[in-house]
Amino acid sequence: MSIKQVNAITLALMSTALFACGPAGNKGETTSAQQQSSGDPTPMQYYEAYMGKAGMAIAEGRTEDALNAYLAAAEILDETGEDTVKRAEAHFLAADQAYQRLEKMLAIEEYQKSVDIYLRFTGNSRAKAIVALTNMGAIWKEEAKREKAHNCWEQALQIYKALPPENQNKSHMHRIKQNIRDLEYGF
Repeated sequence: MSIKQVNAITLALMSTALFACGPAGNKGETTSAQQQSSGDPTPMQYYEAYMGKAGMAIAEGRTEDALNAYLAAAEILDETGEDTVKRAEAHFLAADQAYQRLEKMLAIEEYQKSVDIYLRFTGNSRAKAIVALTNMGAIWKEEAKREKAHNCWEQALQIYKALPPENQNKSHMHRIKQNIRDLEYGF
């Protein structure tokens, strides 16, 4: 068994214990302070449990369960209204799973949500937004929506150009430029 599988199993066991602590239906009905004093899980604990569940599902090859867990984790943090990198990451990972399952429109929707959040931060978060935009462009190209693909890749390039040099990945930038050129030549 690999370390990745052991970590996924550990996270899944933790999430099982967490879900046993209280019903999921009341997660939005109490404050974090009330939850902590009453033993009910906080939204962040629910998020971590869902992320653990997703990790276990991936380790076991259950992509639909992983997708559903990532979507639940994202929803938990969406309900808080807080902009956090973890929230963006949950949407990004949900998009990756949706794309693997060939649920392309869901993937685009989730990538866009991650971009909207990542762009509120600096540094690596912006680089992650570029990856999401690049992936969205690839999906739009597969769907023969050349203009939408072009727009995603152009937006990614503009964000790259605004990054400090230490955060730029020249080979990724070159690949995006090549994708745009390929679109112009009909590939």
